[in-house]
Amino acid sequence: KFTHDYSTAIVACTDCGLLYRNPRPPADAVTKAYTTERYDEAYLLAELATQRRWARRKVPLLGRYLAKHVTRSRPRVLEVGSFAGGFLLEGQAQGWDMVGVDPGRDVAAFCRAQRLPIFEGTLEETRFMPGSFDAVVVWNTFDQMPDPHPLLEQAVLLLRNGGVLVLRVPNGACFAWMLRLRARVPRTL
Repeated sequence: KFTHDYSTAIVACTDCGLLYRNPRPPADAVTKAYTTERYDEAYLLAELATQRRWARRKVPLLGRYLAKHVTRSRPRVLEVGSFAGGFLLEGQAQGWDMVGVDPGRDVAAFCRAQRLPIFEGTLEETRFMPGSFDAVVVWNTFDQMPDPHPLLEQAVLLLRNGGVLVLRVPNGACFAWMLRLRARVPRTL
């Protein structure tokens, strides 16, 4: 079982090495799964804290690029798959104009309660103007797309000239290591 309640195989693309689920679920099934996932506030608060710690290492890396290539004082950054909003908060702390996109009802409501700007839905459903973002970031969401091409096409349209697309996908070696580790850990953990 992986992410959702269905069994799947994790395979690697022979051309690029990207890990993905096989069989790939239809796009509407993935969106529906994320839309209807339920989380309690305690869980989301813990995830927010974890995401923020992680984002504190990523924001400076992106910040260095933006400082060199963006002329406006407040870079505009779009995060696809915002979940609990940790990256959005850290970007705001840098003074960036942050916007998130996530189809999850619970996570979008949680982000709004944290006063984070989030669009509840998919990137394809947004009405953002072409060329309106200095960066589009996709953390651990790209590999979950049944077909990543529409996301890439939309992201490229939304980037201004010289903008940056940042993709982070799970590392297959890390995944294999975690499975080996999991086999040695007591089931109670």
